[in-house]
Amino acid sequence: MFERFTRDARDTVVAAVGEARRTGAATVTEEHLLLALLGRGALDPLGVD
Repeated sequence: MFERFTRDARDTVVAAVGEARRTGAATVTEEHLLLALLGRGALDPLGVD
């Protein structure tokens, strides 16, 4: 399903799924994706911490 995603994008989606599971959510939302990006340090170059 994610074959066309870059490795970084796939890793972020996997981390977002982990965030959703950790919080007991039934679905992955934009909040989980944002938490995954923050957790991976992907937003550091943009000055977001």
